[in-house]
Amino acid sequence: MPEHPLVKGRYFIVRDMTEKHDQKKTYTQYKAPNFHRVQKGMPVFGAGQPTESGLTTLIDVLSEEGYSDILVFNLREEPVLFVDTGTDKIPYTIRDQDNMGEPVILGRNPYEADEAEARIRKEVIDLATIQEENKFYFYKDLDNLQREPHEVPIQFEDNLLVSEEVYAHHVLCTHSIWYQRLCFPLESAPCSSDVDCFINLFKDVPMLFDKSRSRNLGLLMTCDTGMGRTTLGMAMGTLVLAHRNGFNSFMSKGGHKIKIQCEFQSVQKLVALLPAGNIIKCQVDTVIDMCADLCNLRSEIKETKKLLENTDKEKHSENKAIKEELYQRCSNYLERYIFLICFNAYLTEQFPLRLTKSYSKWIQQHPNLIRILGNVHQPNTNAPTNLVLTGEQYLVADDYISLDVLSSQMDVRVSNFRRIKGFHIYGMAQPNRDGANKVSNHLLSKKLGHNFLVLINLRNDVAVECDGQTYSIRDATCLDEPVIHPGTSKEELEVYNEITSPSESREFSSILTPSELADNQKLQTLDMEYVRLPLQYDTRPTEQDFDNLMSLICDHWLKNEKSNKSLAFVYYCRTGKSRTTFAMATTGLVLCHIKGFPFGAGMGEAERVSCPNAQYTKGDFMIVQKLIRLLPNGHQVKREVDFILDECFETMSPMHFHIREVIFVTYNKALKAKTEEEKHELKRQSIDALERYIYLILFNMYLHHDKNIKWQRPFSTWMSEVAAKAGVYQLMDSLAFYDFEKVPTMFKTMQERWRHRYQPIPFYGMFL
Repeated sequence: MPEHPLVKGRYFIVRDMTEKHDQKKTYTQYKAPNFHRVQKGMPVFGAGQPTESGLTTLIDVLSEEGYSDILVFNLREEPVLFVDTGTDKIPYTIRDQDNMGEPVILGRNPYEADEAEARIRKEVIDLATIQEENKFYFYKDLDNLQREPHEVPIQFEDNLLVSEEVYAHHVLCTHSIWYQRLCFPLESAPCSSDVDCFINLFKDVPMLFDKSRSRNLGLLMTCDTGMGRTTLGMAMGTLVLAHRNGFNSFMSKGGHKIKIQCEFQSVQKLVALLPAGNIIKCQVDTVIDMCADLCNLRSEIKETKKLLENTDKEKHSENKAIKEELYQRCSNYLERYIFLICFNAYLTEQFPLRLTKSYSKWIQQHPNLIRILGNVHQPNTNAPTNLVLTGEQYLVADDYISLDVLSSQMDVRVSNFRRIKGFHIYGMAQPNRDGANKVSNHLLSKKLGHNFLVLINLRNDVAVECDGQTYSIRDATCLDEPVIHPGTSKEELEVYNEITSPSESREFSSILTPSELADNQKLQTLDMEYVRLPLQYDTRPTEQDFDNLMSLICDHWLKNEKSNKSLAFVYYCRTGKSRTTFAMATTGLVLCHIKGFPFGAGMGEAERVSCPNAQYTKGDFMIVQKLIRLLPNGHQVKREVDFILDECFETMSPMHFHIREVIFVTYNKALKAKTEEEKHELKRQSIDALERYIYLILFNMYLHHDKNIKWQRPFSTWMSEVAAKAGVYQLMDSLAFYDFEKVPTMFKTMQERWRHRYQPIPFYGMFL
């Protein structure tokens, strides 16, 4: 193999398609691999990457079949160059020298992908002409490197076309062709902006909503092989046409028989959330089967799941990388399947309205759907319960030497115990049985005068108390933090606690779950109730979390107010810090609306802050100011939230944690981070902290808005019915520090924030 220059010093240029990928054997006839059509006569076609003449042939085929208007979608995110061979222009992609089997991706959107191709072409021409040789080296077959590379004359742009030139010239030459490039990922779901572009191309066609001309519209999808991404595009296109023509046009009266079911937990949750969810899912399953000539998405999930779980049974260390790759692929396929159901739900609602609302705006207003899409990538959702017995996970003590910053262990045997001044609201770290007893006796004593207390457990991880010491479960690869279970209900967590307790272990004489610990305390303290409301660590809670807190506070307050009891709310998480402070602040806001805000919450009543960057420590970021302008009396709404947060901080200042101030502190830490990985994680945390603060402001706005009806409408409903119309979700989907950054981070969208909230721990057990 002769020495030759590489693109950017590391990239080879390799032939796009080999014969082994052409399962339909269509390349010889059409110059496009795997050319095929959706079943039942739907006017939706797909193919692998055609050559320049091959694309012309495919368009001619559709035209000859009577389609006067043709939508062409190029679904590739990787750069593609079309090399002139004299008789045709053949597609090539760039490959990294360390991973020749996969194409390199250099663009996250169609514009970036097109620009990347233009830059690569320029570099290839520069390298080919630098010594006046006017040639460059291309690889046709990586399986026979002894015959590679091949020299190809390259001197002008005409010798090396980019995708835009190959596809777009048909639009100019033929008025009935519409073209759009979309950067569909190799395995997972497309981003919302690409879905919007997909829909917009349909809306550009005058006949979309004209059923009388329905048979004149044809669709052509292309990717590299004509399988994964092409099949996804074909399914999306078929769904659009089905909503125009009616599903009865291809669904038999007896119904379509689904041979391969896809009843994963996340799918079941999604179906339960959607109106007519089962019908929407059934329609998607039918369309997937119609597009399954080369690739059935449900079959792909099933086969990958089988490989994953079989690999998991083998304990060899060399299988870890394979297992991780299979898990990611399985999660990506499932995310793609869930996306199709969401997309069909969008079409079901919006097609009768002529698609007036974009998909991105629609999904913004359905944050529960975004969370389901994000939680697909949680590796520990269904981990086995015996991992602490097999060495993969360990019980690690919750308490440690430096945990009790507030020095409350001496008084009540619990770390970081405190209250908000003037409120019957308390917070603490995870108590053991002695601590729970001490706190209960302290609060019910004559000194404090409470005669009923509610103990609220905010942890979303699994904890057990063994011989008076509380432990949480940590993975061997990530001992710093407990294994969390996002999206798991309080009932599921309590059950998980019971079956996780290592009852076979003879090292402990007594093992209690949090609910059992509370039950034991109730035997001594009758005036007590235990509640579990799991919150995710260091991120903003969901709308449903606010609903649960609101319901808890109002129910107990009104019930005890009628009986003239002095009620105390006692919150705890693992450290008594982030989640506990948030719940205390939320409760403080509710009680202030019931009893009235004390002095300090009004205009001009707060102490002035004089410190560097006071504007940002006070939470006056551009995005927050934008929100305040959207809200009626927004400055006062924010002022009241700041008052409660400052009151919380007054009793915990040694902990150096302030829900508002931590936003700017974490952002500054990200700027000083030593590694890209650390910087990436800290930026995510700072955005999460900003989102949590914004949600507190929105919750306070809800308390103001619905006070007259005594908050009979849940916060989650208010967000969808009131706040969404004001553009709040659009704001949340473009969340960034515009004060400091010209280009927002990837975490600006809700979907990306939820996608990256998983722990970097291995997958165990069953993929459910």
